[in-house]
Amino acid sequence: MTPREKCAHLLRRFGLGATPAELDAAEKRGVHGTIDWLLNYEKTPETFDLSPWAFAFDEPEKVNMDISRFPAWWALRMITTNRPLEQNLTLFWHNHFAISGSKITFGPMMVDSIELLREHATGNFRTLLGEIIRDPAMIRWLDTDTNIKGRPNENFARELLELFTLGIGNYTERDIQEATRAFTGWSLRNALPDAGRVSQYLQLKMSMEDRRPIIVFTDAPALHDRGPKILLGKTANFDADGVLDHLVKHPAHAKFMAKKLWQHFISPNPDAKQIESLAKAYVDAKYDIRSTLYWMMTSKAFMSPESVRSIVKSPMHYTISMFRQLDMRALLEQQGQTRLNPTAPVPAPVRTLAGTVAAIMRRQGMTLMYPPDVAGWAWGQAWVTTASMIERTKMGDYLFRNGPALTNVVTKRLFELNVTDGASVVDRLCEWFDVPVSAEQKQTLLELLDKNGGIDSLRKTATAQRTMASMFRVMTSIPGFQMT
Repeated sequence: MTPREKCAHLLRRFGLGATPAELDAAEKRGVHGTIDWLLNYEKTPETFDLSPWAFAFDEPEKVNMDISRFPAWWALRMITTNRPLEQNLTLFWHNHFAISGSKITFGPMMVDSIELLREHATGNFRTLLGEIIRDPAMIRWLDTDTNIKGRPNENFARELLELFTLGIGNYTERDIQEATRAFTGWSLRNALPDAGRVSQYLQLKMSMEDRRPIIVFTDAPALHDRGPKILLGKTANFDADGVLDHLVKHPAHAKFMAKKLWQHFISPNPDAKQIESLAKAYVDAKYDIRSTLYWMMTSKAFMSPESVRSIVKSPMHYTISMFRQLDMRALLEQQGQTRLNPTAPVPAPVRTLAGTVAAIMRRQGMTLMYPPDVAGWAWGQAWVTTASMIERTKMGDYLFRNGPALTNVVTKRLFELNVTDGASVVDRLCEWFDVPVSAEQKQTLLELLDKNGGIDSLRKTATAQRTMASMFRVMTSIPGFQMT
């Protein structure tokens, strides 16, 4: 691969796609510079400071904390972020530690959970694990708040071993029972200020403006089982952190995480030797995610032709990359809607855009903050269904038939690029939206453009909307475009 192709591969897989301008900037940085830019995203300031609570306050003195409001906020944050790996990883961890709004109906609990994942996205896995198990949304999701001495609830311990650390086949039912005892006595409490003295609206508003949690973790030692426990062959007075330390150090954990990371970021079918090599890198890094990702990004396997476009795009990657390529961030900045008061109602155009993006992803099978079950979404080839593929081919209609704004953005940009004939239009569109096309596919697109009136059809909004919708229906049907 050329350096430009390597940068494009990095931005597709570890970022959220790239416009030609962003790819130009990456090529100028070089491959290692692009890796540094992706991984060390704290150096890059965010310019779109959109509070999630803007989606909760519909009008002054009224607030709605239903969780269904917040997937739109997260979708918009993905579109506008200057730190694509941060959001990409946050979704990865959201799928790994799958908590769903189907049970966590109080929006701030889920927002705080997502923010916790974001904060620790490239940190130490053991640290992240210790934080997420005490997360109020996790406690409610897996019923840890009903787990007390003498009356254990095994839901959390089962998923801790099966889905978070070791994987099926590396523990016994007795291990689940013993681990359960270490998490007894945990619960939640309401942390709203001035309860009973001011209205609930003002309590919520103060908490949000001060960035304080509303529901917090609490521990009742009197309800905790302090007795000795036998876990994975070791007997000790394990408390919660002792259990986590023991699980993370178990040989099965590194291989479990290595396979999951490899399948998500490198290729779908790693062999045993590849898993061993990544597991060793993970352990050598003392479970540091940033270091592990660096090893992956610089590995021969990731930079091999076999890795490129080998993983089916998730609905997030498919949808968010396209809206980023349309430079929606710049459009919002031009409208002066990039810095919002934390509790001011979100402007209507912003709400509409965010809701549309979240809805498009939902129709493809992914509703942010609503993974289908404790195992999260099935990734990779599982995204290829008849229903989801039909929805993907409708992207052109969603983008161009429901108003002239995006059509005008695209046609204006095309003419700025000095397109002179149908062939140059097809070339620029495929480059712009990262569509891999064969000579035959390019010819099909050119014939379709001619059928719709050629380059002249792009000079008037009404005909341009029809032409662009038609072109995108074919572009988004190309098999290679479904892959990242």
